[in-house]
Amino acid sequence: MMPSLTKGVMHTRQTGAVLAITMLVLLIVTVIGVSSMGSSSIQFFLARNTQLKQVSFQNSESAVLIGEQAWGNALTTCFSDRSNCSLDSAPPIIDSVDDIDWGAISGSGVTTYGKYVVEYLGFRPVPGESDKLVRLYRITGRGLGPNAKAQTRIQTMFRKCVKTDGANCPT
Repeated sequence: MMPSLTKGVMHTRQTGAVLAITMLVLLIVTVIGVSSMGSSSIQFFLARNTQLKQVSFQNSESAVLIGEQAWGNALTTCFSDRSNCSLDSAPPIIDSVDDIDWGAISGSGVTTYGKYVVEYLGFRPVPGESDKLVRLYRITGRGLGPNAKAQTRIQTMFRKCVKTDGANCPT
């Protein structure tokens, strides 16, 4: 059958296959785009959480270092001048790490970066030196991330050598 000519235009039979194929390709491209956007947002949240954890770790580490310095200074003052010993104004001392009430720590146990507490662990004799003792302390620091949801705790051991008469050990 010959196509008919009406007013100079040739009419042919069209089944719409091109439209169907185009719609299918458009659907596939849309699904790929939406899934890649979802994947990107998950990656963004993972990166953000990693960043918050790193900031809280650094803040906790800074709090521990500041705690070590403050406690070392307080002990040096106390052992060198017993009449002027002011451990009451030194960092907070606890009996057990399980007893830490982080919300109640204020004053010298608070830094710009976090909070720290000091736990006294007792003393040990220095091997071969009967007139020297090593006092052991555990300093626990807690740092928060910028949104206070991420938090990290770090512990370090701090030791101070003293003679049995209370004087500092020579370095």
